[in-house]
Amino acid sequence: MDNFTLDINKFIKKVEKRQDAVIGKLVLELFNSVVRKSPVDTGRFRNSWYVTGNPTEIRDMQSALESYSAGIVSKMAEGGAVYIVNDMPYAMRLEFGLSKQAPAGMARITVMEFQRYLDKAVQAAKAEHP
Repeated sequence: MDNFTLDINKFIKKVEKRQDAVIGKLVLELFNSVVRKSPVDTGRFRNSWYVTGNPTEIRDMQSALESYSAGIVSKMAEGGAVYIVNDMPYAMRLEFGLSKQAPAGMARITVMEFQRYLDKAVQAAKAEHP
């Protein structure tokens, strides 16, 4: 291979690493935002959030973020979707005002703040992968 091809290949690898870093950081920021904004009574609702590439799958472990994160990041990098889910039966009611602790919801506010979380993830990825 010539130098130009090698340089292009290095650039592609750098961009891919940065892209994966941005996606991973963005998902984590969005997840943490929704969890922090969740109302707390017993803590069960707040602890029921998880991240998945398939919103219909049944979660069988508390540490879903860690178990799914690698696959989710690669799925997003390939143009797939990621879902932040809470499967408690009263989740929709809480999102739409049932709780005085979160009258405007959790997910809706996080979506409105999306650009801020994206900018933060991009800056962090730039610092890690200059």
